[in-house]
Order: sequence, then C-alpha cells, then structure tokens
Amino acid sequence: MDGMKVIHLEDSVDKHMKVCRKLQKIGVISVEWATSVSEGLEKIEAARQEGAPYELVISDMHYPIRRGEAADWEAGEYLLKALAEKNIHLPVIICSTRNYRIQGAYGSIWFSDLSDWEIELRSLIDELSKKC
Repeated sequence: MDGMKVIHLEDSVDKHMKVCRKLQKIGVISVEWATSVSEGLEKIEAARQEGAPYELVISDMHYPIRRGEAADWEAGEYLLKALAEKNIHLPVIICSTRNYRIQGAYGSIWFSDLSDWEIELRSLIDELSKKC
C-alpha cells in the first residue's frame, strides 16, 4: 500500500483531512487533492502522461464540476462518466455524506459518524491491493 498513489476529489477541507489521516494510518502516503471534477481530471491525465498514474480515486458526490462553480450533486457521477469517455480505467471509491451506491464505482462509503466509514475504506483498499 505504501506505493499506492491516490487522488481525492473533495471540496471540504475538514473531510479531506479526515480521509487523509485514515489513509496515512493504513499506509497510503501519496494523496493528492482536487476540489473540482475539472481539476481532478487534469491531474489524472497529467499523471498518466508523466508515467506516474494514480491507482485509486476517492470522490465525493457533491462538489464543483468546474473551479469557481457551485457544488453539484451529480459531480461524482460526472467524474465516472468522464473517466469512461476518456478510456481511463481507475477504481473509484465514492465517499459521501449520503449513502450512495453508484454503478461504475469500485465501492461506496457513507461518510458519517453513524457508519464505520474508516473500516469500510480500509476494507476496500485492502481488497484493491490484493487485486494488484
């Protein structure tokens, strides 16, 4: 897991920091952050071109599609669609304050004090690591 390169698409600083702390606890040390779909896609494409692609995307569902825009409830789905259209095959874990199950996502985590989101995140990453 130490070598896993992750990008986190999220517009909440607090939530991003909580997810990063959990990722660090389980050994993921390379986490980059994007606050809009367009920024995330730019970083994903640049990393591929540089020969150091991401291995995992963790995405909220409600954040801006483009920098400077209001948050959109369909941003996570827009990201999945854009990745498919660009023929970019990356596992995407949806990590949202609403309990979603999204077709095309590797997994979904309900980010809530009422759920064991940290355990779910670790479980999905452990499962993904075994496949690599």
